[in-house]
Amino acid sequence: PIDAARRKERASIDQAIEQADRAMAEKDRELAELRTAHESQTAATASDRLQGDREEMLDADELVAAERKRLAELQTEWEQKLRSAELEFSVERAKLAREQSALKERLFDLQKVEAQSGPAAEPVDHKQPRRRWLSALGLGEEGEEPAKPK
Repeated sequence: PIDAARRKERASIDQAIEQADRAMAEKDRELAELRTAHESQTAATASDRLQGDREEMLDADELVAAERKRLAELQTEWEQKLRSAELEFSVERAKLAREQSALKERLFDLQKVEAQSGPAAEPVDHKQPRRRWLSALGLGEEGEEPAKPK
């Protein structure tokens, strides 16, 4: 019976040790997370502070302030030029659209007049004989007669 009681006590102690180990492992993990979060927050804060100090220092420098002012003026100037160019392009597009519309209207009117006047008395043959100059030299293709000089 002493052995059974000791075994039970031993098992209970082992269980308590395992629970304590699990609890310590959990606390170590939480502690590591907190350290990581703290380090990243500290780094971010330091970075923000450095950025703020850098901006403050640059704003205090007269040359940098003058250059920033000049850049702002240039930016404003180029934005105005861009707006002006866009307006000019818009006006030009409208002008071209009006001219195109007028040309279409004239073409339509000409087609209407042509249709009303009827077909032409003689159809005009726009084709000219091919290789006339070869025929004139007597070098025409077989079956062609040489052209007579004028």
